[in-house]
Amino acid sequence: MVPPVGAEPLSVGTDANALGRLTMIIVSRLNGARFAINDLLVERVEANPDTVVVLSDGKKFIVRESLDDVVHQIAEARAEVQARAERVEVVDIAPPALRLIEGEQNATEGDSWTQ
Repeated sequence: MVPPVGAEPLSVGTDANALGRLTMIIVSRLNGARFAINDLLVERVEANPDTVVVLSDGKKFIVRESLDDVVHQIAEARAEVQARAERVEVVDIAPPALRLIEGEQNATEGDSWTQ
């Protein structure tokens, strides 16, 4: 799902949870129970004849969806993340300036904790 042209940019801190949720695909076990899989962990999808989703850690899930459907869901999820990333507004914030507070002893002048 690609956002419409001219959509409002996302600010970096406000919608971080939504970005994380977009990397999940919804599939069904053979008994009909639905569950979500992180698409970034999918190593491969096999059809032999049941569709098997194999994760990068070796876990396997047999799902009702076809190989083409699973691959399509993964492609859509990744495209949506990319589209949202393009809408993120980058704000250049200067790092805080270091300053010496008068009356403080310099660490090189004999602080007992530095010796």
